[in-house]
Amino acid sequence: EPKTAPKPQPIGNIALIILLTTCTCCALFILWRRAEAFRAIISHQLKTITRSEGQIRLSQDDGPPAHEFLEDDESTEDA
Repeated sequence: EPKTAPKPQPIGNIALIILLTTCTCCALFILWRRAEAFRAIISHQLKTITRSEGQIRLSQDDGPPAHEFLEDDESTEDA
C-alpha cells in the first residue's frame, strides 16, 4: 500500500519577508555609513564656525600692506 505523502505547504509570505528584511538591512547599513560622513562634515563646520583664530585678515591688522606683495623684487630681476 503506498504511503500518503503530506501535502506540500505553500511558501506563503516567507519569501517576501526575507526580501524586505534584506532590503531594510541594506538601507540601514547605507544610512549608517552616510551618517559617519555627515557627522564628520557637520563637526568640522561647527569647529570652523566657533573658532575665532584663522579667519581672514582685515585691513586693521599688523600685517604688511598688499602693495608690498605686488611690487617686483628688483634683486631677482638683476640675476
